[in-house]
Amino acid sequence: MSKKLGTGMIYEVRTDRGLCRNVNQDAVAAFVKGTTGLFVLADGMGGHSRGELTSGTVAARFQSFWQGIIKGGLLSDFQMLFVQVKDVIIDVNREIYERYNQG
Repeated sequence: MSKKLGTGMIYEVRTDRGLCRNVNQDAVAAFVKGTTGLFVLADGMGGHSRGELTSGTVAARFQSFWQGIIKGGLLSDFQMLFVQVKDVIIDVNREIYERYNQG
């Protein structure tokens, strides 16, 4: 899916299931407001089960994060956004490890 925005930004979202799986374990999410965008690629772990669940968890967490940022009107503070994105990555990594690392 290609999308051109009024800001002159063009992006495309595409994944591929690869050669080893019957299901695509990747998740992609794109969030844009004005001239600010957040693009997330969660690549399923080849050879590991439930990769589609873990990558979907990452995409869903960032969707919630983006909605909170938009509601709070916090897009102008990029330094804060970078710190918060890092915090989301750490938190979702911990959640995935605890939830899906059972055998």
